[in-house]
Amino acid sequence: LAKAKGFIRAEIGHRIRLRKTPEIIFEFDESIDYGNRIETLLHQLHTDDKPMENDEE
Repeated sequence: LAKAKGFIRAEIGHRIRLRKTPEIIFEFDESIDYGNRIETLLHQLHTDDKPMENDEE
């Protein structure tokens, strides 16, 4: 994407007919990895909280 940002910027400028198109900055979004980590931790907590089965009745 970084290599194509000039082309993307020009296409946006042509398609929405702007005289000056804002600069485009691409940043890596870590929120998906963060969300997956939280989901894993919650799943571990949930499985750890399950009561142990007792065969001594």
